[in-house]
Amino acid sequence: MCPVRGAQYTFTAADAGTHTFSATLFHDQFEGNVTVTDTADAAVTGAAVIQVTPLAASTLSLTGFPAAISAGESHGFTVTALDAFGNVATGYRGRVGFGSSDLRASLPLGGYSFTAADAGTHTFSGALISAGLQWLGVSDTVTGGALTATQEGIVVSPGAAASFTLTGFTATTAGVAQSFTVAASDAFGNRATNFVGAVHFSSSDPQAALPADYQFTATDAGVHTFSAALKTAGMQSLGIAEVGNGAVTGGEPGIAVAPAAAASFVAAGFPATTAGVAQSFTVTARDAFGNVATGYLGTAALASSDTQADLPAAYTFIPADAGVHTFMATLKTAGAQSLIAQDVAAGISGSEVGISVSAAAATHFAVSAPPTAVAGKTFSIVVTALDAFGNLAVGYRGKIHLSDGVGGANLPSDYTFTGADNGVHTFSVKLSSSGSNTITAVDVLNTAIRGSASVNVASSGGGGGGGGGGH
Repeated sequence: MCPVRGAQYTFTAADAGTHTFSATLFHDQFEGNVTVTDTADAAVTGAAVIQVTPLAASTLSLTGFPAAISAGESHGFTVTALDAFGNVATGYRGRVGFGSSDLRASLPLGGYSFTAADAGTHTFSGALISAGLQWLGVSDTVTGGALTATQEGIVVSPGAAASFTLTGFTATTAGVAQSFTVAASDAFGNRATNFVGAVHFSSSDPQAALPADYQFTATDAGVHTFSAALKTAGMQSLGIAEVGNGAVTGGEPGIAVAPAAAASFVAAGFPATTAGVAQSFTVTARDAFGNVATGYLGTAALASSDTQADLPAAYTFIPADAGVHTFMATLKTAGAQSLIAQDVAAGISGSEVGISVSAAAATHFAVSAPPTAVAGKTFSIVVTALDAFGNLAVGYRGKIHLSDGVGGANLPSDYTFTGADNGVHTFSVKLSSSGSNTITAVDVLNTAIRGSASVNVASSGGGGGGGGGGH
């Protein structure tokens, strides 16, 4: 301790060589002599050894915590109890608690009671979490504000980006672009204003039109606005991840996507069928992205490649249809047929193609014969099994009997159709009598299945008029 010079005193006769003085010492660092020296003769001197003890604590000090840190970083700091003169109050045994402007700060829990070993000073550790200007404080929990200390103006910077928050993409209609905001955050939810990484977007919607990869810049300060269009109706989500660091991700789930206006019809469900058998099928209104256009309320008219088809009347969809309606139709012409649905007013259409229609059971025969023949000479006739709609009844397996209208003809015996016939068989016939004649084919078991043809037979001597084939 540097020496301190006090006031001078001149001894008097009354002192008789002895005088009492008064002094006050303040600093506990002082431990040494209080010296008295004759101002006229420095050889006349004397000293006394005095030790100064600090007073009780009257304040606290908080030192050592950095003025600038990153969020979440743990740092040490020292709390010291001081007496009124700034001496360390080595006898302090108080209990202290901690506080901060950062309500998420990580500080010693439950407070701390100083011990004799502390000698008025103890080191602690703490972390500030919330970015911005913060303060850190300590106070005696018994005396409250009487013993307290605060470190102000601690700059807390955000940590590295740990996640993304994606907001602003609202319920939408398929194909409509929406803007949304991406914010980078550190592990504690602070805006990661220093993030300058690249990001990549994804979606549960495989049809989504998403932004290209984007490199954040310093001017973004961790926030950037993008635009995207979802196209698949239902609940969808948007996702984002840092390129090259799949651990830093974010997203917005539960985005409701409604279908757009109807752009086409899909006719479906009409099975392979037999001519004349009614079948059901559905017509679905769909938007440009294949979603069911649940709000479609237009009028659909039905048509078919089958000119014999029985089709339902035009139908106006109602809200309860939710874009889908079931119809009944009957196709009658064998072969590959199609059904067409169209809304002329809305300019939309759709079809179901390649519907396989098989012939129904045979209901009659078509008998084909030459218009003229010569008596006693053989000629050919063709018997074709047909269903009620004129389709070739390829599955016909009946037994037929041939007869003529005159008698005496040389006709084949009864014949049973086989699979190889495919509903058509050719016979050889010889008629004996000249003149108009009729050849008739009849199913032996079902005489309602029949057919005939007329032939004009000329005598073997020549001459004769024309005849014809028929039903």
